[in-house]
Amino acid sequence: ITSAITKLSRVSSIPSNHLVYRGMHSRKLPEAFRSPDQYGIRGGVEYGMLSTTTERRVALQYSTKGGKGKGPKVSYLFEIQVGAIDRGASLRFLSQYQQEEEFTFSPLSNLEVVGSWRAEQTAGKQLVIVVP
Repeated sequence: ITSAITKLSRVSSIPSNHLVYRGMHSRKLPEAFRSPDQYGIRGGVEYGMLSTTTERRVALQYSTKGGKGKGPKVSYLFEIQVGAIDRGASLRFLSQYQQEEEFTFSPLSNLEVVGSWRAEQTAGKQLVIVVP
């Protein structure tokens, strides 16, 4: 599957704004996403498939779904810049929800925080932390 995603990403078009989004809820991000390491880098590695969408509103829906786990119920919206090298594979032609325009990245994708986190409030009055 990883090989197919890599090959498919080579022929997938890049979103016009060079952004894809990933919503996450009921998680606590590792400290490495907040504090720079010895090289001044913040971020981490996604060990599984990294599913994203070009539709910000869809990612927001995923980020605000309530979880049942213990601990803080924090919602995150990742804004991920893509380019000629790191663009993921479009799965639109396979998707049951083609309007969501899903892009998937292979396991062990590196996510680097490139800006300051900011808080936004959704139309449903839920607080979401946006991670650029």
